[in-house]
Amino acid sequence: MRILFLESSQIWIYGLPQAFKDAGHHVIISGPLTSNNIPRMITELKPDLAITIGWGLENTRQKQKWIGTYVHEAGIPLVYWAVEDPAFTETWSLPLIREIRPDFVFTISTATVDFYRQQGIKAAHLPFGYHPSVHSPGEVLSKYQCSIAVVANAYPDILTRLLANPVDFNKLPNYYRLTSLYTLVRPLLAEKIRIDFWGRDWDQIPQILGVDIPPEWQHGFLPYKEARNVYSSADLVLGLQNYPFQVTQRTFEILASGGVLLTDDTPAVRTLFKPGKELIGISSPEETVKTVQYYLNSPEKRRHISAQGQLAVKQHSYRERVKYCLEILCENGIIPSTSQLQQQGGEIVYYGNYTDEKYHLYVVNPNDTLWSIAKKHQVTIQELMTLNDLTSDVIYVNQVLKISEIIDPSPYVGQNFLTTKPMGLPGEPQVTRWLRPVFQAAADHDIPWVILYSIMIAESSGNPNVVSSTGGIGLMQLQLETASWLGVNPCNPYESIDGAAHYLNELYHQFKDWKLTIAAYNAGPVKVKESGGVPAIDITQNYVKTVLSYCEAISQFIDTNPAKNN
Repeated sequence: MRILFLESSQIWIYGLPQAFKDAGHHVIISGPLTSNNIPRMITELKPDLAITIGWGLENTRQKQKWIGTYVHEAGIPLVYWAVEDPAFTETWSLPLIREIRPDFVFTISTATVDFYRQQGIKAAHLPFGYHPSVHSPGEVLSKYQCSIAVVANAYPDILTRLLANPVDFNKLPNYYRLTSLYTLVRPLLAEKIRIDFWGRDWDQIPQILGVDIPPEWQHGFLPYKEARNVYSSADLVLGLQNYPFQVTQRTFEILASGGVLLTDDTPAVRTLFKPGKELIGISSPEETVKTVQYYLNSPEKRRHISAQGQLAVKQHSYRERVKYCLEILCENGIIPSTSQLQQQGGEIVYYGNYTDEKYHLYVVNPNDTLWSIAKKHQVTIQELMTLNDLTSDVIYVNQVLKISEIIDPSPYVGQNFLTTKPMGLPGEPQVTRWLRPVFQAAADHDIPWVILYSIMIAESSGNPNVVSSTGGIGLMQLQLETASWLGVNPCNPYESIDGAAHYLNELYHQFKDWKLTIAAYNAGPVKVKESGGVPAIDITQNYVKTVLSYCEAISQFIDTNPAKNN
């Protein structure tokens, strides 16, 4: 079966679509929708089913009209997954359903199923889950290692409205989230117990909770696929709940990532998991501090809960959700019976190529403009508009933008290439003689070898005896103080290469962008931070262009080198 997901948000494209692929189906991820590409996808790809999800950038009022028009004109069954229920059923989900006219609605709220059916809408319950390709146990990373972590957005605007209308607490969306904050977070902050926060707007929460959150405890926006690293690295993860009668998506994701979850002891949590065995349940603010201190001092108990939580959450994977989803759609005549579905090798096609494997991506924050994003990433507004198929400079919070194509040809390099004499590789023989230590150092420090190699060409042309007028020494032109900090002898070519690889790894973890990393190697990280991009220094600007041009040249060589296919 060919399934078209009308989606671009990372929180959705790495979940249910992946599980449909696992089940043997051909999945197409649309990326950002336009009035032109929806009918083009339908014509070119001929999907058997279309699915749209939630409240996001692909379900604006205008895009709802396009979806409703083009999908129904093509006679394709349309499914909507209402993930904002029950808080926004009447204000969001129902108006959307009336506009796009889906053939079937799944909802995360059991209570809302009957409501939809009373409206004459075919509906069933489909809760959140997780996919192991994104959420599975990982290594403890020093970057994310901490005692207590929270990964969530703060939503201060919603919480402020709650506090301003206490009479309507029980009627307002996310009422229970405020209770969860008062139960799990506030008691720890009041005792000045450190919590590391990842997510937006935590700087605005102290005025709501009445306790301070030091700036160094706040780490800002975290890409969706990166959250797993926090869950795996923290001793305890606080999981805020939005309702007492259903659990959040992060509940499943934290457990699947091996995180030790400490969350509200709600009826929904108790229905799905065993508090004290598979996760840690908290019933009151008074209980929080004592429980946290106990488990922070009990690493063996934490390991046991992590292991049990991973076992318990397996039945809630999106792979299991897809089996149920297909059965329901078959029972309701939306798709053929499962026995008639051809299930061969599944695959995913990203129609808009919005993947972090191919592009550097940026998620739009509040107050961002296309101009500020272009300036921050040292690209032009026109480049952003062309790359993202934008017809104006209007952008939206949480929109995913392509910034630039990732320059990393290393995936094309096979073992045979490493053992083949690189006669045609750009660079004189004195440069190519250092390929073997470049490959080794790049692998040891987890950086693309092609960037390390290109920097070596730009710095010394492979001559280990070069000493520059500015104090750069050897193959990689390390300054004495930098070499001392790295613990290497800059006159030794092998140590120089290894030290440079180590330094580039450190710089990349600071800037998360290879263009800025290359600029920092040349001008120093302080100047890059001060300028907010590649410094407006002619030498550095030319240096970055030179290194990237070498990368492109090497990439073209690799792409045409027969050795890679041998």
